[in-house]
Amino acid sequence: MEIKKDRCLKKTKRGLYVKGETLSLSRSKVALFLECPRSFYLDLIVGLRRPGIPAFTLNLAVDQLLKTELDHYREIQQTHPLAAERQLNLVPFSHPDLDSWRDSLHKGIAYKDDRYNFLLRGGIDDVWIDRDTNELVVVDYKATSKKEIVGLYNVYKKQMEFYQWLFRKNGYKVKDQCYFIYCNGLKQGHFNDSLKFDTNLIEYVGNTEWIEPTIQQIYDLLNQDIVPEVNMECPHCEFSYYNIESDSMLSQYDGVA
Repeated sequence: MEIKKDRCLKKTKRGLYVKGETLSLSRSKVALFLECPRSFYLDLIVGLRRPGIPAFTLNLAVDQLLKTELDHYREIQQTHPLAAERQLNLVPFSHPDLDSWRDSLHKGIAYKDDRYNFLLRGGIDDVWIDRDTNELVVVDYKATSKKEIVGLYNVYKKQMEFYQWLFRKNGYKVKDQCYFIYCNGLKQGHFNDSLKFDTNLIEYVGNTEWIEPTIQQIYDLLNQDIVPEVNMECPHCEFSYYNIESDSMLSQYDGVA
């Protein structure tokens, strides 16, 4: 079956890597590199973006409700019940830049790495502070609906570690322990205009040692002239970017071959 190229690829000049100019690298772009260097290269060098996916509006609604709820405990400076039942002396952290840190599309918590001229950034859901140690604790919200929750996806762990690293680069003391507020939608009973959740606080101990070497690898990749080989585990390489023999197709985009 012939695949129509214009249905598979999204061409853009925004956000391309240009030597000598500062490159904004979001947490999601770093995740893309870890998933598929070829897709990352075509995105940042050629401007061939993966097709977008629809927004999960119910998840966004849960996120907003959680932020409103946590902001209440932030205002009164009390521990949220999920943390209190674990006897954790944590309260939501108040800071004038909190809204910027939460703005994943335009701002986020950011750090400029002058070695590579990268502006690394990521939009958090929340951050708490440990009253005993005066360390920050990164918190992320997750909403799903499954029969059972079995562990955490690796991409979730990397996401939290990246946020921890960014806060440390901004001079904050950050605990290795971080937390997911995991909301699992229940499918039992009647709807009655109400969706019930089993909500849990899941602890994860982050390790940020992978980040510095990864940034170096990203820089090296962006400064090479060869398109990385097809990643056979990446469906986008197969269906969006065809195969390794199709690299000559790129010659019609910005002179890249």
